[in-house]
Amino acid sequence: KDSGLARAGDDESPWWAGLNVKLDMMDPIVILADLDYGRWDTDTDASDRAGWYFDLAVDYKMDMMTPEVFFVYSTGEDGDNDGSERMPYITNGFTPTTFFFDGSAFARGDQAAGDDLEAGLGLWALGLKVKDMSFIENLTHEFTIMYAKGTTDSDLVANIYKKNWDLNHILTTQDDPRILTNKDSLVEVDFNTKYQMYENLAAIVELGYVKVNLSDDESADRDKLADDAAWKMAVGFKYDF
Repeated sequence: KDSGLARAGDDESPWWAGLNVKLDMMDPIVILADLDYGRWDTDTDASDRAGWYFDLAVDYKMDMMTPEVFFVYSTGEDGDNDGSERMPYITNGFTPTTFFFDGSAFARGDQAAGDDLEAGLGLWALGLKVKDMSFIENLTHEFTIMYAKGTTDSDLVANIYKKNWDLNHILTTQDDPRILTNKDSLVEVDFNTKYQMYENLAAIVELGYVKVNLSDDESADRDKLADDAAWKMAVGFKYDF
């Protein structure tokens, strides 16, 4: 279950196919959707990788805000050491939230989520976002709440622990929270504010809350992980050239 970021060798052939849709003829309702499939064939079955990714968002544009409901689904791993069922990728950047994932105006989110989760792989998620809230000129807010659950079979972690599989081909260890199984979930809430001081300069405040709930029955080590919620406050300035 090699990383989607691995470089293709002479005997490897990665490829992708996808469809992107935007429907805005029902204005102020806008529907956006993506469907993608990717495959990475190698000379060994255990290193092959193939999977699906789908997302759907429905926006309703209003005078002072734009509510959005979104859904994401991507295939996760099964419980066998027979190759990966997550879609390969060239670069990550999953941006529905600004704390656990990669939507922050300041920094990448993969330090929390890990590369594959940061690419939106191995999970399904349902969220509500209120964008472009503005009651004062040049001052906007964004509120997001999202629930996500893993799509990786929980037997994967148990099998790694019990059968001593090669962890380099599994992309996790038995105590690594950055792969969510179908028994793991997380909740994230974000509230962000942006003040456009000048045309190119903005002051930004990001507030976030994440609670990850990990099952402790896949291995002997998972129950040792901290289960406290994480909080975030980031304040800074952004200058766009």
